[in-house]
Amino acid sequence: MKQYLESERLKITVDSHGGELCSLYDKARDKELLWQADPAYWKRHAPILFPNVGRHFGDSYRIGEKSYPSHQHGFARDMEFLPSPSPQGAIGFYLDSTPETRKDYPFDFRLITLYKLEKNVLTITWRVDNTGTEELPFTIGGHPAFNLPERKEGTDILCKLSFPESDGLSYHLLDKASGTVILDKVYMMPLEDHKTDIHKDQFDNDALVFDGGQITSVQLLSAEGEPVLGMKAEGFPNFGIWSVPGAPFICLEPWEGRTDNYGYNGDLRDKKGITVLSPGRSFEKSYSIEVFD
Repeated sequence: MKQYLESERLKITVDSHGGELCSLYDKARDKELLWQADPAYWKRHAPILFPNVGRHFGDSYRIGEKSYPSHQHGFARDMEFLPSPSPQGAIGFYLDSTPETRKDYPFDFRLITLYKLEKNVLTITWRVDNTGTEELPFTIGGHPAFNLPERKEGTDILCKLSFPESDGLSYHLLDKASGTVILDKVYMMPLEDHKTDIHKDQFDNDALVFDGGQITSVQLLSAEGEPVLGMKAEGFPNFGIWSVPGAPFICLEPWEGRTDNYGYNGDLRDKKGITVLSPGRSFEKSYSIEVFD
């Protein structure tokens, strides 16, 4: 089931499958801004990553003495959400734990996602409720993919990114086999006037992983520097930037927690960056996308 919402500038579509944003249409430019899930490159638009961002080392995690299998980016993106009551100008969906989810993730929860549209700004809010009697450990993140702006033929620059609040950034890469962070190697992303070029070989080693709350806002620009859209992600400790090599999109990903460090085999509840929610408590986080004139 799909739901639609419009403002004077934008029209969005949200699918109950995964509670996923699947269209961000700019009416003024007559242009689709969100990647349209061509399976030749990547079959998703903007999945919600829950209850884990990325992968656990060895594709399993431990609670106490018991281990459980896990899958990259969790299961929420592949489940059917139900409509949730929402205020005017918003679309809401929710997902509850089920006997099936509890087989590999033995916790009770409700995940609510809300999409609120005001003029040229879309705000995405997640709320996680611990509906059980045990502590609820999780990470959660966004994975929206944006179509690359048109560019001149022959250039290896895909686009530019601007980080208005940063003068330089550091990031980690992933171990390809395990999909986990190689922590002992740090790479620098130098910025000139807060901007950097993204080249066609930028993601040959998978995603760029930024820790330490470095990225609170980012703007997508054309290769020539024309602004397209911006994202505000204040208070997110982690951020990912990714694409499939050769694909005409780029993902800007605000994360509350992230994939494991390479070799981590401790208790899930002790993982750095994990959110552990007490019974009866709720967690809420938002980020926004602004479409520029």
